[in-house]
Amino acid sequence: MTEISIKVEGLERLEKKLGKLVTAKRLLPSMQEAVKDVQRDMMEYPHVPSGSKYDRTNRLKNSWSSSATIASGETRGTVGTNVKYAPYVQSAKEQAKTHKKVWRKHTDKYVLAKRTRTIIKNMQSDINRFWVK
Repeated sequence: MTEISIKVEGLERLEKKLGKLVTAKRLLPSMQEAVKDVQRDMMEYPHVPSGSKYDRTNRLKNSWSSSATIASGETRGTVGTNVKYAPYVQSAKEQAKTHKKVWRKHTDKYVLAKRTRTIIKNMQSDINRFWVK
């Protein structure tokens, strides 16, 4: 599914002053919040189309998970599912034609586009908070 990488201003300067690990630790709370928000959005199902006879199991909805970790001095967030058919439903790149209309606002690309600005703002705020002190 889709992967994004975010670069915020002042990060290199902060890493020089504090080191990569301390900087990553300062950004971890923002990353934890970010992955939870993305997970929550990916778990949101669209309304059942009128006339649909499909009985939802919520298996995909309940399979989403997220984590935020520090590895090699970097803060990394992951949101994913182990449901094999998930890409055909919620991956903008691999979505099956049958799901395009109903699930278009529930794809990885859509959710990340919606959330990226807030994620960057929160991380930038964490970095700026250090310089204000």
